[in-house]
Amino acid sequence: MFHGDIRLGDTIDIKFTTRSFSTGAPTTLAGTPVISAYPGNSVTQITAGITLTVDFDAVTGLHNVRVVATSGNGYATATNYALVITTGTVGGVSVVGEVIGSFSIEARSALMPATAARTLVVDAAGLADANAVKVGPTGAGTAQTAGDIMADIAAIEAQTDDIGVAGAGLTAVPWNAAWDAEVQSEADDALVAQRLDELLNADSDIDGLAPPTVGSVFHELLTKAAASFTYDQATDSLEAIRDTAPLGTAMRGTDSAALASVCTEARLAELDAANLPTDVANVKTDTAAILVDTGTTLDGRIPAALVGGRMDSDIGAKTGNVALSAQEKADVNAEVVDAVNVDTIAELAQGIPTATPTMRQALMLQYMALRDKLDVDANFKEIHNDAGTVICKKALSDDGTTYSEAEMVAGP
Repeated sequence: MFHGDIRLGDTIDIKFTTRSFSTGAPTTLAGTPVISAYPGNSVTQITAGITLTVDFDAVTGLHNVRVVATSGNGYATATNYALVITTGTVGGVSVVGEVIGSFSIEARSALMPATAARTLVVDAAGLADANAVKVGPTGAGTAQTAGDIMADIAAIEAQTDDIGVAGAGLTAVPWNAAWDAEVQSEADDALVAQRLDELLNADSDIDGLAPPTVGSVFHELLTKAAASFTYDQATDSLEAIRDTAPLGTAMRGTDSAALASVCTEARLAELDAANLPTDVANVKTDTAAILVDTGTTLDGRIPAALVGGRMDSDIGAKTGNVALSAQEKADVNAEVVDAVNVDTIAELAQGIPTATPTMRQALMLQYMALRDKLDVDANFKEIHNDAGTVICKKALSDDGTTYSEAEMVAGP
């Protein structure tokens, strides 16, 4: 659409709508969109002075482009401009090259008023009516001369109370107090209208709410993650062995068979608490090798001598449970801190989230939903990865009574 011929230095607002290619419904313009102005036949894009507001007034698919057409921003008179999307997507499809509107700067009319919105009326007699003064012929076939106009102006200046005096082509108009009050009232109304326009178009916080802090978002993430899993030491034998059992160098091995062969009372009796830090490191190495070798837990391969991660049977001169020493507890705590504060979690791949996720999978899905881009329209709620790809989504429905979100499926 052509949005008119404006002056150099004016500001113009142009609105346009983007729609889904599949449904035709108004859809958000995404992909870090950019609007550029092309002057005439030039391939030099102008982006200065252009502000794009996506989903204007919180209306999905409605967007506003404000152009401040000053010479400092690169605009010139007697020029036509086309506004084009040079970066952006709709529903994951590129819309680069879409023309959203056009305008010109002092290129359509040779006659433009010096004051915006002021009109010039030419009546049936050929007189140009500019406010209260007519400029043109005073009679049939008679033009008003420059001398006549200057004489009228001099006569007007000589008056004190009258707006005009009788003269060549002019009629005296007495000064009127009511007119003066009316002019002042119109000026006041214009000022109020200007202030309302500034207030309505000014940026403000949504609903007066301040943006959330990083700490509040992370606290919410941890709260949800903590509620999504539990750990049972009695059933998680691998964690129990690695974190609490003081297994010594006798446990060194490269696979599950080697581990089972050395877990005998005779070999366990050789354990030395003084070597615990080294032993813990060795067990961690063996555990990684066991998981690669078997792909399973070690519940069926641990002798009865180990119950709940402790040595409960007689081993040499030791009888009953063997409590952890202060050093052992410190080592276990250091391992836990390392896992929580140092180890990272990879993003989930595109696919259907499993109904029985690991703790890491559940935590990462919640984190991606909070941290990455989240698109919601009339049909779907979509979760993206850091690169902007949809990894999974939910179908949405609302029959006016029940709002429903279907089970997640793979993206896009």
